[in-house]
Amino acid sequence: MTTLVILAGGLGSRYKGNKQLAALGPNNECLLEYSIYDAVRAGFQQIVVLSSTHFISLLKAKLAYLMDHVDLIFINQFEHDPAYPNHREIPLGTGHAIWSCRNVVKDDFMVVNADDYYGSDAFKMGFEFFKNRTRGEYGLISYTLDKTLTKNGGVSRGVCELQNSKLIEIKEHTEIRFINSEIYSKESEGNLNPLLQVSMNCWLLNADLFSPLGDFFALFYQNHSLEEQKECQLPGFIQLLLAQGVVFKAIKSQENWFGLTHIDDFHWCKTEINRKIKSGLLPAQINFLS
Repeated sequence: MTTLVILAGGLGSRYKGNKQLAALGPNNECLLEYSIYDAVRAGFQQIVVLSSTHFISLLKAKLAYLMDHVDLIFINQFEHDPAYPNHREIPLGTGHAIWSCRNVVKDDFMVVNADDYYGSDAFKMGFEFFKNRTRGEYGLISYTLDKTLTKNGGVSRGVCELQNSKLIEIKEHTEIRFINSEIYSKESEGNLNPLLQVSMNCWLLNADLFSPLGDFFALFYQNHSLEEQKECQLPGFIQLLLAQGVVFKAIKSQENWFGLTHIDDFHWCKTEINRKIKSGLLPAQINFLS
């Protein structure tokens, strides 16, 4: 069974609102509904939505109409905090979020963020990768840097170093933005090449990674359990695997990203969805029976 894991537990500090549920489509669809639609059409059989106590009840109500058409599972990340029910208020990070899915995800799975639009081709390419992948090989859907920026503020991206379509290294850059038609980040010494490939947290993984990920999280928790701002992040785990020689294939998307990072991104995303509906790339109303 091929699974889509949607990470919908972020607090959205820059967006200052419930971006997981932001009503963007003509029938108040949120971005993750379009990801589910694209994934099911591409062949994914199971959808896992990872969130927090507050959002799960809201998401269950929002997505209730899908239950008769999609194998949909909700996971509360807080319940997988070792201190639960005395869990910390800030989620433990994307690495811990993925590990929290270990009891329901049993085979290949693709990871996406709830607040990003990846394009239907990303799910088609991901599903095709799983059909042909060899044991011990994993993947990443990467995007061109200049196609992943918003005019409404800085963003964070994992800048990828590739060699023959294989991921060699991933470095986190923050506050990436256009300045006078050039791209800069907080970490860059000069301007960044607009054609760099970057990670949008769209990973192609397998359940055989849960065991080493569990070890990675256990070490993190041992060292940082009392530090509220520290997070066990998935890219850190990926970087550890790369250092051990594990193969990650980068599959390049040509899609123009849009998503909710800043509050002013709302109207931009709404406009982009409307444009895709008019061009026939998205449905005017999500219907899994057609």
